[in-house]
Amino acid sequence: MKPFVLLLAACGAGAACGAVDLVRDGVLRYRVETGGSAVRELAAGEYYRVLNAVTGCAVDDAAQAAAPGVIRLEVREAEGNDAYSIAFGENSIVLTGNRERSACFAMMDFLERLGCRWFWPGDDGEFLPAATPTLSIEPFALSSTAALPFRKLSTHPDLKKNWFFVHNRLNPDNGADDSRYRLYWGQPTSWGGHSFNWIWPEDCTSASDYFAKYPEQHALKDGKRVSSQHCYTNPDTIRTFVDWIVRFWDEHPGIETLSLVPKDSSVHCTCAECAKTDASTCFFTFLNTIVAGAEARRPGHRYATIAYSFYRPVPKVKLHPSVSLSYCMYNRCYKHYLGDGDDTKNPAAIAEFDAWTEVLGHAPDVYGYHFDCWGGTVPYTLPIEGILQQEIQWARDRGVSLWMTEYHAGWGTTGDPPDMMRNYAIRFQAYAAARLLWD
Repeated sequence: MKPFVLLLAACGAGAACGAVDLVRDGVLRYRVETGGSAVRELAAGEYYRVLNAVTGCAVDDAAQAAAPGVIRLEVREAEGNDAYSIAFGENSIVLTGNRERSACFAMMDFLERLGCRWFWPGDDGEFLPAATPTLSIEPFALSSTAALPFRKLSTHPDLKKNWFFVHNRLNPDNGADDSRYRLYWGQPTSWGGHSFNWIWPEDCTSASDYFAKYPEQHALKDGKRVSSQHCYTNPDTIRTFVDWIVRFWDEHPGIETLSLVPKDSSVHCTCAECAKTDASTCFFTFLNTIVAGAEARRPGHRYATIAYSFYRPVPKVKLHPSVSLSYCMYNRCYKHYLGDGDDTKNPAAIAEFDAWTEVLGHAPDVYGYHFDCWGGTVPYTLPIEGILQQEIQWARDRGVSLWMTEYHAGWGTTGDPPDMMRNYAIRFQAYAAARLLWD
Protein backbone atom coordinates (compact mmCIF):
# COMPACT_ATOMS: atom_id res chain seq x y z
CA MET A 1 0.00 0.00 0.00
CA LYS A 2 1.26 3.48 -0.85
CA PRO A 3 -0.12 6.75 0.58
CA PHE A 4 -2.04 8.81 -1.93
CA VAL A 5 -3.36 12.23 -0.96
CA LEU A 6 -6.57 13.55 -2.49
CA LEU A 7 -7.94 16.95 -1.48
CA LEU A 8 -11.47 15.56 -1.23
CA ALA A 9 -10.42 13.36 1.66
CA ALA A 10 -8.00 15.88 3.11
CA CYS A 11 -10.73 18.29 4.30
CA GLY A 12 -11.71 15.32 6.49
CA ALA A 13 -11.79 16.27 10.15
CA GLY A 14 -13.25 19.69 9.68
CA ALA A 15 -16.99 19.94 10.18
CA ALA A 16 -16.66 23.49 8.90
CA CYS A 17 -16.48 22.27 5.32
CA GLY A 18 -19.60 20.16 5.77
CA ALA A 19 -17.68 16.90 5.57
CA VAL A 20 -19.14 13.58 6.68
CA ASP A 21 -16.82 11.67 9.02
CA LEU A 22 -16.68 8.01 8.07
CA VAL A 23 -14.12 7.51 10.84
CA ARG A 24 -13.58 10.04 13.65
CA ASP A 25 -10.53 9.86 15.90
CA GLY A 26 -10.06 6.21 15.00
CA VAL A 27 -13.68 5.25 15.70
CA LEU A 28 -15.94 3.88 12.96
CA ARG A 29 -18.87 6.23 12.29
CA TYR A 30 -20.43 4.67 9.17
CA ARG A 31 -21.18 0.97 8.87
CA VAL A 32 -22.42 -0.86 5.74
CA GLU A 33 -25.74 -2.64 5.29
CA THR A 34 -25.69 -5.27 2.52
CA GLY A 35 -28.99 -7.12 2.90
CA GLY A 36 -27.00 -10.35 3.15
CA SER A 37 -25.86 -10.28 -0.50
CA ALA A 38 -22.50 -11.99 -1.05
CA VAL A 39 -21.53 -9.50 -3.76
CA ARG A 40 -22.39 -6.52 -1.56
CA GLU A 41 -20.52 -8.18 1.32
CA LEU A 42 -17.43 -8.22 -0.89
CA ALA A 43 -17.86 -4.47 -1.47
CA ALA A 44 -18.40 -3.85 2.24
CA GLY A 45 -15.24 -5.80 3.00
CA GLU A 46 -13.22 -3.47 0.78
CA TYR A 47 -14.73 -0.43 2.52
CA TYR A 48 -13.79 -1.75 5.96
CA ARG A 49 -10.33 -2.84 4.77
CA VAL A 50 -9.55 0.61 3.41
CA LEU A 51 -10.83 2.41 6.51
CA ASN A 52 -8.82 0.15 8.79
CA ALA A 53 -5.65 0.56 6.70
CA VAL A 54 -5.93 4.36 6.62
CA THR A 55 -7.22 5.15 10.13
CA GLY A 56 -6.54 2.03 12.19
CA CYS A 57 -10.19 1.91 13.27
CA ALA A 58 -11.78 -1.33 14.44
CA VAL A 59 -14.30 -2.82 12.02
CA ASP A 60 -15.51 -5.76 14.11
CA ASP A 61 -19.15 -6.48 14.94
CA ALA A 62 -19.10 -4.28 18.03
CA ALA A 63 -17.67 -1.30 16.15
CA GLN A 64 -20.22 -1.72 13.37
CA ALA A 65 -23.12 -1.98 15.82
CA ALA A 66 -22.03 1.23 17.58
CA ALA A 67 -21.61 3.28 14.39
CA PRO A 68 -24.42 5.89 14.17
CA GLY A 69 -24.27 6.30 10.38
CA VAL A 70 -25.05 3.75 7.70
CA ILE A 71 -24.03 3.18 4.09
CA ARG A 72 -26.79 1.22 2.38
CA LEU A 73 -25.83 -0.92 -0.59
CA GLU A 74 -29.03 -1.49 -2.54
CA VAL A 75 -30.06 -3.07 -5.83
CA ARG A 76 -33.01 -1.96 -7.96
CA GLU A 77 -33.02 -4.26 -10.95
CA ALA A 78 -33.18 -2.48 -14.30
CA GLU A 79 -32.25 -3.23 -17.90
CA GLY A 80 -29.34 -1.64 -19.69
CA ASN A 81 -25.66 -1.20 -19.06
CA ASP A 82 -24.27 -1.33 -15.53
CA ALA A 83 -25.37 1.82 -13.70
CA TYR A 84 -25.41 3.13 -10.15
CA SER A 85 -26.17 6.22 -8.09
CA ILE A 86 -24.78 7.66 -4.85
CA ALA A 87 -26.82 9.96 -2.59
CA PHE A 88 -26.26 11.40 0.90
CA GLY A 89 -29.02 11.66 3.48
CA GLU A 90 -29.32 12.26 7.22
CA ASN A 91 -26.82 9.85 8.79
CA SER A 92 -27.02 7.72 5.67
CA ILE A 93 -25.34 7.27 2.33
CA VAL A 94 -27.19 5.21 -0.26
CA LEU A 95 -25.33 3.39 -3.04
CA THR A 96 -27.79 1.89 -5.51
CA GLY A 97 -26.99 -0.34 -8.49
CA ASN A 98 -29.17 -1.70 -11.26
CA ARG A 99 -27.73 -5.17 -10.51
CA GLU A 100 -25.50 -6.73 -7.87
CA ARG A 101 -22.20 -5.93 -9.55
CA SER A 102 -23.32 -2.35 -10.18
CA ALA A 103 -23.85 -1.84 -6.45
CA CYS A 104 -20.34 -3.22 -5.94
CA PHE A 105 -19.02 -0.77 -8.55
CA ALA A 106 -20.74 2.07 -6.69
CA MET A 107 -18.65 1.24 -3.63
CA MET A 108 -15.46 1.22 -5.71
CA ASP A 109 -16.40 4.67 -7.04
CA PHE A 110 -17.07 5.83 -3.47
CA LEU A 111 -13.66 4.59 -2.32
CA GLU A 112 -12.00 6.41 -5.20
CA ARG A 113 -13.57 9.62 -3.96
CA LEU A 114 -11.82 9.00 -0.65
CA GLY A 115 -8.51 8.93 -2.52
CA CYS A 116 -8.09 5.22 -3.37
CA ARG A 117 -6.54 4.21 -6.67
CA TRP A 118 -5.71 0.83 -8.18
CA PHE A 119 -3.37 1.53 -11.07
CA TRP A 120 -2.21 -2.04 -11.79
CA PRO A 121 -2.69 -5.52 -10.28
CA GLY A 122 -1.01 -6.38 -7.01
CA ASP A 123 -0.36 -4.65 -3.71
CA ASP A 124 2.18 -2.25 -5.20
CA GLY A 125 -0.46 -0.97 -7.62
CA GLU A 126 -2.71 0.15 -4.77
CA PHE A 127 -2.55 3.74 -3.52
CA LEU A 128 -4.61 4.72 -0.47
CA PRO A 129 -5.05 8.03 1.36
CA ALA A 130 -2.31 9.04 3.77
CA ALA A 131 -2.72 7.72 7.30
CA THR A 132 -5.10 9.81 9.42
CA PRO A 133 -7.29 9.11 12.48
CA THR A 134 -10.24 10.90 10.87
CA LEU A 135 -11.39 10.16 7.35
CA SER A 136 -14.13 12.30 5.85
CA ILE A 137 -15.85 13.04 2.60
CA GLU A 138 -17.85 15.97 1.31
CA PRO A 139 -21.46 15.07 0.44
CA PHE A 140 -22.20 14.70 -3.26
CA ALA A 141 -24.75 13.12 -5.57
CA LEU A 142 -24.10 11.28 -8.81
CA SER A 143 -25.47 8.82 -11.33
CA SER A 144 -23.09 6.89 -13.55
CA THR A 145 -23.61 4.46 -16.43
CA ALA A 146 -21.08 2.26 -18.23
CA ALA A 147 -20.35 3.09 -21.86
CA LEU A 148 -20.52 -0.59 -22.89
CA PRO A 149 -22.51 -3.54 -21.51
CA PHE A 150 -19.47 -5.84 -21.14
CA ARG A 151 -15.93 -4.66 -20.51
CA LYS A 152 -13.03 -7.07 -20.35
CA LEU A 153 -9.27 -7.37 -20.23
CA SER A 154 -8.96 -11.02 -21.24
CA THR A 155 -6.58 -13.03 -19.10
CA HIS A 156 -5.98 -16.43 -17.59
CA PRO A 157 -7.25 -16.91 -14.00
CA ASP A 158 -5.35 -14.57 -11.71
CA LEU A 159 -6.61 -13.31 -8.33
CA LYS A 160 -4.56 -10.09 -8.38
CA LYS A 161 -5.88 -9.21 -11.81
CA ASN A 162 -9.42 -10.02 -10.70
CA TRP A 163 -9.15 -7.49 -7.88
CA PHE A 164 -7.80 -4.96 -10.38
CA PHE A 165 -10.85 -5.62 -12.59
CA VAL A 166 -13.45 -5.19 -9.84
CA HIS A 167 -11.76 -2.05 -8.50
CA ASN A 168 -11.91 -0.53 -11.99
CA ARG A 169 -15.49 -1.66 -12.76
CA LEU A 170 -14.86 -4.30 -15.40
CA ASN A 171 -17.17 -7.32 -15.71
CA PRO A 172 -15.23 -10.14 -17.41
CA ASP A 173 -16.70 -13.63 -17.47
CA ASN A 174 -16.11 -15.62 -14.32
CA GLY A 175 -15.19 -19.19 -15.20
CA ALA A 176 -12.33 -20.24 -12.92
CA ASP A 177 -13.15 -23.31 -10.83
CA ASP A 178 -9.99 -23.03 -8.75
CA SER A 179 -10.74 -21.19 -5.49
CA ARG A 180 -7.28 -19.61 -5.58
CA TYR A 181 -8.46 -17.49 -8.48
CA ARG A 182 -12.20 -17.16 -7.84
CA LEU A 183 -13.49 -13.70 -7.07
CA TYR A 184 -17.17 -13.23 -7.79
CA TRP A 185 -18.66 -9.76 -7.95
CA GLY A 186 -21.75 -10.53 -10.00
CA GLN A 187 -20.10 -10.91 -13.39
CA PRO A 188 -21.49 -13.39 -15.95
CA THR A 189 -20.25 -16.98 -15.89
CA SER A 190 -18.68 -18.78 -18.83
CA TRP A 191 -16.35 -21.62 -19.73
CA GLY A 192 -14.14 -22.04 -22.73
CA GLY A 193 -11.50 -20.31 -24.74
CA HIS A 194 -10.15 -22.56 -27.49
CA SER A 195 -12.42 -25.24 -26.07
CA PHE A 196 -12.03 -27.77 -28.89
CA ASN A 197 -8.77 -28.76 -27.16
CA TRP A 198 -10.83 -30.35 -24.36
CA ILE A 199 -13.65 -31.99 -26.30
CA TRP A 200 -13.51 -35.76 -26.84
CA PRO A 201 -15.81 -38.80 -26.70
CA GLU A 202 -16.83 -40.27 -23.36
CA ASP A 203 -14.63 -43.33 -23.95
CA CYS A 204 -11.49 -41.16 -24.28
CA THR A 205 -9.40 -39.60 -21.54
CA SER A 206 -7.49 -36.89 -23.42
CA ALA A 207 -7.10 -35.16 -26.77
CA SER A 208 -4.22 -37.47 -27.71
CA ASP A 209 -6.30 -40.50 -26.78
CA TYR A 210 -9.15 -39.13 -28.93
CA PHE A 211 -6.85 -38.71 -31.93
CA ALA A 212 -5.36 -42.19 -31.48
CA LYS A 213 -8.78 -43.86 -31.34
CA TYR A 214 -10.63 -41.74 -33.90
CA PRO A 215 -8.18 -40.12 -36.37
CA GLU A 216 -10.91 -39.86 -39.02
CA GLN A 217 -12.65 -37.24 -36.86
CA HIS A 218 -9.63 -34.98 -37.23
CA ALA A 219 -8.44 -32.75 -40.05
CA LEU A 220 -6.89 -34.09 -43.24
CA LYS A 221 -3.74 -32.15 -44.17
CA ASP A 222 -1.43 -33.11 -47.02
CA GLY A 223 -3.11 -36.49 -47.22
CA LYS A 224 -2.67 -37.30 -43.51
CA ARG A 225 -4.93 -36.95 -40.48
CA VAL A 226 -3.52 -34.45 -37.96
CA SER A 227 -4.53 -33.68 -34.38
CA SER A 228 -4.30 -29.91 -34.72
CA GLN A 229 -7.91 -29.55 -35.94
CA HIS A 230 -11.09 -31.54 -36.58
CA CYS A 231 -12.95 -32.74 -39.64
CA TYR A 232 -16.12 -30.68 -39.56
CA THR A 233 -18.22 -32.72 -42.00
CA ASN A 234 -17.76 -36.17 -40.47
CA PRO A 235 -21.08 -37.22 -38.84
CA ASP A 236 -19.12 -38.94 -36.06
CA THR A 237 -17.32 -35.68 -35.22
CA ILE A 238 -20.68 -33.96 -35.00
CA ARG A 239 -22.01 -36.71 -32.72
CA THR A 240 -18.92 -36.48 -30.48
CA PHE A 241 -19.34 -32.74 -30.05
CA VAL A 242 -23.09 -32.81 -29.44
CA ASP A 243 -22.74 -35.55 -26.83
CA TRP A 244 -19.93 -33.64 -25.11
CA ILE A 245 -21.96 -30.40 -25.00
CA VAL A 246 -24.91 -32.24 -23.47
CA ARG A 247 -22.61 -33.71 -20.78
CA PHE A 248 -21.14 -30.26 -20.18
CA TRP A 249 -24.53 -28.69 -19.42
CA ASP A 250 -25.47 -31.59 -17.16
CA GLU A 251 -22.21 -31.21 -15.20
CA HIS A 252 -22.04 -27.38 -15.11
CA PRO A 253 -25.51 -26.02 -14.34
CA GLY A 254 -24.08 -22.74 -13.03
CA ILE A 255 -22.36 -21.76 -16.28
CA GLU A 256 -24.30 -19.31 -18.47
CA THR A 257 -22.23 -19.35 -21.67
CA LEU A 258 -20.13 -22.08 -23.29
CA SER A 259 -17.37 -20.98 -25.64
CA LEU A 260 -17.04 -23.13 -28.77
CA VAL A 261 -13.79 -22.25 -30.51
CA PRO A 262 -11.41 -24.45 -32.57
CA LYS A 263 -7.88 -25.23 -31.55
CA ASP A 264 -5.52 -22.30 -31.99
CA SER A 265 -4.21 -23.56 -35.31
CA SER A 266 -4.56 -22.33 -38.89
CA VAL A 267 -4.89 -25.94 -40.11
CA HIS A 268 -8.29 -26.82 -41.53
CA CYS A 269 -9.56 -30.05 -42.99
CA THR A 270 -9.13 -30.62 -46.75
CA CYS A 271 -11.07 -33.84 -47.09
CA ALA A 272 -13.46 -34.09 -50.06
CA GLU A 273 -16.53 -33.06 -48.03
CA CYS A 274 -14.88 -30.17 -46.15
CA ALA A 275 -13.31 -28.90 -49.38
CA LYS A 276 -16.72 -28.43 -51.00
CA THR A 277 -16.94 -24.97 -49.46
CA ASP A 278 -14.59 -22.35 -48.04
CA ALA A 279 -13.04 -23.09 -44.64
CA SER A 280 -15.01 -20.40 -42.78
CA THR A 281 -18.37 -21.58 -44.11
CA CYS A 282 -17.39 -25.17 -43.31
CA PHE A 283 -16.62 -24.30 -39.69
CA PHE A 284 -19.73 -22.18 -39.07
CA THR A 285 -21.94 -24.83 -40.67
CA PHE A 286 -20.44 -27.32 -38.22
CA LEU A 287 -20.94 -24.89 -35.33
CA ASN A 288 -24.58 -24.32 -36.25
CA THR A 289 -25.12 -28.09 -36.50
CA ILE A 290 -23.67 -28.98 -33.11
CA VAL A 291 -25.44 -26.10 -31.35
CA ALA A 292 -28.77 -27.09 -32.93
CA GLY A 293 -28.15 -30.71 -31.90
CA ALA A 294 -27.35 -29.73 -28.33
CA GLU A 295 -30.30 -27.34 -28.15
CA ALA A 296 -32.63 -30.14 -29.22
CA ARG A 297 -31.55 -32.13 -26.14
CA ARG A 298 -30.69 -29.34 -23.66
CA PRO A 299 -32.51 -26.19 -24.81
CA GLY A 300 -32.14 -22.63 -23.60
CA HIS A 301 -28.36 -22.28 -23.35
CA ARG A 302 -26.00 -19.62 -24.66
CA TYR A 303 -22.81 -20.09 -26.68
CA ALA A 304 -19.94 -17.90 -27.79
CA THR A 305 -17.38 -18.13 -30.56
CA ILE A 306 -14.92 -15.93 -32.45
CA ALA A 307 -14.16 -14.90 -36.02
CA TYR A 308 -10.48 -15.79 -36.21
CA SER A 309 -7.83 -17.50 -38.31
CA PHE A 310 -9.33 -19.46 -41.25
CA TYR A 311 -12.83 -18.72 -39.96
CA ARG A 312 -12.45 -14.94 -39.64
CA PRO A 313 -14.00 -14.20 -43.08
CA VAL A 314 -17.77 -13.89 -43.24
CA PRO A 315 -19.27 -17.33 -44.05
CA LYS A 316 -22.07 -18.11 -46.46
CA VAL A 317 -24.37 -19.22 -43.62
CA LYS A 318 -26.20 -17.34 -40.88
CA LEU A 319 -25.02 -17.86 -37.32
CA HIS A 320 -27.27 -19.84 -34.96
CA PRO A 321 -29.23 -17.32 -32.81
CA SER A 322 -27.95 -18.87 -29.57
CA VAL A 323 -24.35 -17.98 -30.47
CA SER A 324 -22.64 -14.63 -29.87
CA LEU A 325 -19.53 -13.80 -31.91
CA SER A 326 -16.42 -11.76 -31.23
CA TYR A 327 -14.49 -10.38 -34.19
CA CYS A 328 -10.74 -10.83 -33.62
CA MET A 329 -8.98 -7.64 -34.72
CA TYR A 330 -5.50 -9.02 -35.22
CA ASN A 331 -5.70 -7.67 -38.77
CA ARG A 332 -5.58 -4.03 -37.71
CA CYS A 333 -2.63 -1.74 -36.95
CA TYR A 334 -2.35 -0.72 -33.31
CA LYS A 335 -0.03 2.17 -34.11
CA HIS A 336 -2.78 4.06 -35.92
CA TYR A 337 -6.31 5.12 -35.15
CA LEU A 338 -9.12 3.21 -36.82
CA GLY A 339 -9.95 5.11 -39.98
CA ASP A 340 -6.55 6.81 -40.14
CA GLY A 341 -6.04 7.65 -43.81
CA ASP A 342 -2.31 6.96 -43.62
CA ASP A 343 -2.81 3.37 -42.61
CA THR A 344 -3.48 0.56 -45.08
CA LYS A 345 -4.66 -2.20 -42.71
CA ASN A 346 -7.39 -0.64 -40.61
CA PRO A 347 -9.82 0.17 -43.45
CA ALA A 348 -9.84 -3.53 -44.38
CA ALA A 349 -10.45 -4.52 -40.76
CA ILE A 350 -13.37 -2.09 -40.54
CA ALA A 351 -14.80 -3.39 -43.82
CA GLU A 352 -14.73 -6.98 -42.57
CA PHE A 353 -16.23 -5.92 -39.24
CA ASP A 354 -19.03 -4.18 -41.16
CA ALA A 355 -19.57 -7.29 -43.28
CA TRP A 356 -20.04 -9.32 -40.11
CA THR A 357 -22.43 -6.67 -38.81
CA GLU A 358 -24.53 -7.08 -41.94
CA VAL A 359 -24.73 -10.87 -41.76
CA LEU A 360 -25.39 -10.91 -38.00
CA GLY A 361 -27.89 -8.08 -38.05
CA HIS A 362 -25.97 -6.34 -35.26
CA ALA A 363 -22.38 -5.46 -34.45
CA PRO A 364 -20.18 -8.36 -33.36
CA ASP A 365 -18.19 -8.11 -30.15
CA VAL A 366 -14.59 -6.88 -30.41
CA TYR A 367 -11.56 -9.00 -29.45
CA GLY A 368 -8.39 -6.90 -29.53
CA TYR A 369 -4.65 -7.43 -29.19
CA HIS A 370 -3.46 -4.01 -28.04
CA PHE A 371 -1.05 -5.51 -25.48
CA ASP A 372 -0.22 -8.69 -27.36
CA CYS A 373 1.37 -6.81 -30.24
CA TRP A 374 2.17 -9.83 -32.42
CA GLY A 375 5.88 -10.22 -31.79
CA GLY A 376 6.46 -6.79 -30.31
CA THR A 377 5.54 -4.72 -33.37
CA VAL A 378 4.13 -2.08 -31.01
CA PRO A 379 6.73 -0.98 -28.44
CA TYR A 380 5.60 -1.28 -24.82
CA THR A 381 6.46 2.38 -24.35
CA LEU A 382 4.23 3.59 -27.19
CA PRO A 383 1.47 5.80 -25.75
CA ILE A 384 -1.68 4.16 -27.08
CA GLU A 385 -4.21 5.73 -24.70
CA GLY A 386 -5.60 7.86 -27.52
CA ILE A 387 -5.89 4.83 -29.80
CA LEU A 388 -7.72 2.95 -27.05
CA GLN A 389 -10.10 5.85 -26.46
CA GLN A 390 -10.90 6.30 -30.14
CA GLU A 391 -11.56 2.58 -30.63
CA ILE A 392 -13.74 2.25 -27.53
CA GLN A 393 -15.78 5.27 -28.66
CA TRP A 394 -16.03 3.72 -32.12
CA ALA A 395 -17.22 0.42 -30.59
CA ARG A 396 -19.79 2.21 -28.44
CA ASP A 397 -21.14 4.12 -31.43
CA ARG A 398 -21.37 0.89 -33.47
CA GLY A 399 -23.46 -0.77 -30.76
CA VAL A 400 -20.78 -3.27 -29.68
CA SER A 401 -21.91 -5.26 -26.64
CA LEU A 402 -18.54 -6.62 -25.47
CA TRP A 403 -15.14 -4.97 -25.96
CA MET A 404 -12.10 -6.86 -24.78
CA THR A 405 -8.40 -7.05 -25.44
CA GLU A 406 -5.84 -9.65 -24.45
CA TYR A 407 -4.07 -9.04 -21.16
CA HIS A 408 -2.32 -12.38 -20.64
CA ALA A 409 1.24 -11.21 -20.10
CA GLY A 410 2.75 -12.23 -16.77
CA TRP A 411 5.37 -10.55 -14.65
CA GLY A 412 8.07 -12.77 -16.07
CA THR A 413 10.45 -15.31 -14.57
CA THR A 414 13.52 -14.73 -16.69
CA GLY A 415 15.36 -12.37 -14.36
CA ASP A 416 14.56 -9.33 -16.46
CA PRO A 417 14.28 -6.07 -14.50
CA PRO A 418 10.64 -5.19 -13.67
CA ASP A 419 10.42 -2.32 -16.15
CA MET A 420 11.15 -4.76 -18.99
CA MET A 421 8.32 -7.12 -18.11
CA ARG A 422 5.31 -6.61 -20.31
CA ASN A 423 2.65 -6.61 -17.61
CA TYR A 424 4.54 -3.89 -15.75
CA ALA A 425 5.49 -1.88 -18.82
CA ILE A 426 1.87 -1.59 -19.98
CA ARG A 427 0.40 -0.98 -16.52
CA PHE A 428 -0.87 2.55 -17.17
CA GLN A 429 -2.14 1.72 -20.66
CA ALA A 430 -4.16 -1.17 -19.21
CA TYR A 431 -5.45 1.14 -16.49
CA ALA A 432 -6.47 3.64 -19.18
CA ALA A 433 -8.33 0.91 -21.08
CA ALA A 434 -10.21 -0.12 -17.95
CA ARG A 435 -11.24 3.44 -17.15
CA LEU A 436 -12.23 4.27 -20.72
CA LEU A 437 -14.46 1.22 -20.90
CA TRP A 438 -16.67 2.69 -18.18
CA ASP A 439 -17.15 6.24 -19.40
